[in-house]
Amino acid sequence: MKRPIPYRRIGALCLLTALAQPAIAQDDPVTFSGSVSAGIGSDSNVGIPELDQTTGEGDLSYLFSLEGNVEADASERLTLRAGYELAHTSYQDFYQFSLQTHRGSLEAVYDFDVVEVGVLYNYVHARLDSEGYLNYQQISPYVTHLAGDRVFLRGALEFTDKDFQTDDARDAEGQGLRGDVYYFIDGASQYVSLTGRVREEDANSDLFDFTGMSVDARYNQDFTVLDRSAELRIGGGYESREYDGVDPLISDARSDDILSAQTGLEFELAGPLALDVDYSYRDRQSNLPSADYDEHVAELRLRASF
Repeated sequence: MKRPIPYRRIGALCLLTALAQPAIAQDDPVTFSGSVSAGIGSDSNVGIPELDQTTGEGDLSYLFSLEGNVEADASERLTLRAGYELAHTSYQDFYQFSLQTHRGSLEAVYDFDVVEVGVLYNYVHARLDSEGYLNYQQISPYVTHLAGDRVFLRGALEFTDKDFQTDDARDAEGQGLRGDVYYFIDGASQYVSLTGRVREEDANSDLFDFTGMSVDARYNQDFTVLDRSAELRIGGGYESREYDGVDPLISDARSDDILSAQTGLEFELAGPLALDVDYSYRDRQSNLPSADYDEHVAELRLRASF
């Protein structure tokens, strides 16, 4: 019998740890930031990958997002962060696939000079066609190290819990390892990053148990066009999953390989306003027909940051 991960207990411990610190003085730095955006999108194959559902058809969508973050120095070495994000995608024709997600996060990080040690908690509530369909939790203790001026290293454990409101068989607990390497070419204005991850999930049904690995690479660069700041983002990735249970639809264990590519450009318009253009492509290769397809997604957003 699998032992449940005590998410509520760990989340409460994070809060108690924060509350146990000395109160933040009025003159201590507290930083607030956030953004709001609205736009339109185009998806060549509308669906919900987490449920292995796809329409095989494209549709236009209306996009809205709202994000707020706060960061405070609880002491000389301890930093606390909290955040909330709302993302809403409403499809024009396939309204039953309209998706809304609410994400809350708590983080505490302590500076030991040579390394920083922290713990990050994420909670996500997802709604499909205005009905709740997934609650997701993640606890991730991590350690980071800045090697010189150019290399930043991060290693983390990841413990996850998925609770599907519409399909109890998919409910799962998972654990994994993650490593990130950032190489700064020109400070934070130009860098490349590489992320590697291995994980496994134990679901209520053996049909959805899997082990997997993924690798992602990113390139970011800030530059100026017509005296306006801009940011270019380019990335690609590969993910592999091997499932344990034999799927009766294919009389075999499921196997997935996912190739992805992304590019984006954010261009400053005036003051806090910016135009954000994104394109992504995913090639999902699987021996399960409902999970074997490719997808093109394009998005155009007007964003205001504060």
